[in-house]
Amino acid sequence: MIRKQLYISEDHERALKARAREAGVSEAELMRRFLDKLLLGSEDSGGMPLGRARAALDFLESTDEISASHYFAEDYRFDREGLYEDRGAGKRARRG
Repeated sequence: MIRKQLYISEDHERALKARAREAGVSEAELMRRFLDKLLLGSEDSGGMPLGRARAALDFLESTDEISASHYFAEDYRFDREGLYEDRGAGKRARRG
């Protein structure tokens, strides 16, 4: 599998959590099912009604627009340790 990240609204977050809980699956699994139905035409994704499928597709299109406006500088290099620097500093400050 390939990892993807995306931005969603708070309304989408609540709806995704509720639907995943109802279905007894993870949020990631639910999104994979949505994508199967929308992009691959899979019938085993629970038979999503057309209105909901359109809403999900609109949602995915909006994430493309958001991601297009969020980019890194050409010379940016990912540094996993840098992600945790602020956390470590905050923990040390609270202890001291």
